Amino acid sequence: MDMQHIEALRPHLPAGRTLYSYYKDRYGLQLLRYAPHRALWDEAMLSAALFFIREQLGIARVWMHTPESGLLLKRIRHGAPPRSIYSTLPRRFCFEPTRELPAFLRRNKSISRQMRRQPDLALHALTLQE
Repeated sequence: MDMQHIEALRPHLPAGRTLYSYYKDRYGLQLLRYAPHRALWDEAMLSAALFFIREQLGIARVWMHTPESGLLLKRIRHGAPPRSIYSTLPRRFCFEPTRELPAFLRRNKSISRQMRRQPDLALHALTLQE
């Protein structure tokens, strides 16, 4: 479908909808639901991110928050993301639990204080080799 045909659909969209949201709601979720790669999607995305971080950015130490520390760092009160993304997935990639904070978080006094006050909070860390 070329842009001319796509733009011709715009006047027929429900009020307040974009083409993207309309097609995502109508077809996108259906495709993800039945796609054969769905079971590997989280691993594929983290693999691609780690590759980019190491190869393109040259960063060797990668940090990921746990479900609990993510709520603190992102100030989430309601509607937390799925736990498996921040618990099961890091284990599959050999991230190690740690209480150590990356330098940019250590400089944040509020976060440092909250991490000290809550000893059960941790992060995941992974050192990537060349």
